[in-house]
Amino acid sequence: MIEQKIVTVKNKEYIINQFPATRGVVILKEIVKVVGSAFAEMQDGGVTAAKVVNSIVENLDKVEVDVLLKNLMSGVNDGQNNMPINVDMEFAGKYDAMFELVQEIITFNYQSVFTLAGLSEA
Repeated sequence: MIEQKIVTVKNKEYIINQFPATRGVVILKEIVKVVGSAFAEMQDGGVTAAKVVNSIVENLDKVEVDVLLKNLMSGVNDGQNNMPINVDMEFAGKYDAMFELVQEIITFNYQSVFTLAGLSEA
C-alpha cells in the first residue's frame, strides 16, 4: 500500500506520496550514483562535512540532476489543493525550500534502506 506523509516546508504544506516499488528502485539507483561514495566516507568515520559535500559535488555529473529532481518530486502534491506541483514554478529562487523538501522525500521513501545500511537508527 502506498502511504502518504504531509510535511510543512517554509510554511507551506506538501503531500508526499511513496514511490511504487520499481520506480523507487530506479530513483534510488540515481541517488546512490551521487551520494554513494559520500555515504561510504561517512561510514569510515572522521570525515568532515566539507569532504562529504565535496564528494557529492564531484559525483553530480554522473546523473542528470534535473531529471532526478523531477523524478523525486513526481510524487509530491500541493497540500492545499492536492494537485501535483510544478517544480520549476514552485521553487524558482527558493532552492532552500526545494532541498528541504527533497530531504523529506528521500527520508520518507528510503528510511528503511538507510537503517539497513546502518546509516540511521530505526
